[in-house]
Amino acid sequence: MACGTPVIASPEAASVEVAGDAVVRVDCSNACTMADAIAQVLTDTSLRERLINLGRARAASFTPEACATATLRVYQEVLDSYGSSKPQTVSNSTQSFSMKVSL
Repeated sequence: MACGTPVIASPEAASVEVAGDAVVRVDCSNACTMADAIAQVLTDTSLRERLINLGRARAASFTPEACATATLRVYQEVLDSYGSSKPQTVSNSTQSFSMKVSL
């Protein structure tokens, strides 16, 4: 998606979460369905351009900073679920992040 390639994906697994609405979803276990989707993307200029634009925008949201922030959020949720009364130090920046955990 980041390099402007239209994507065809199955509706299963993480493709829904990762790709959002920037893909054509088909049953990838069916060769005829896949072939039809490929033909559609190759011949429908407006669909192809829409997928390219949506895909680039979607891919741009997957930055190292966004990944670090999401990971930090999961760690914090785990810590919160333990209800630890011990202090945790959490800092986050675009350069790095650190977490001191005492369980």
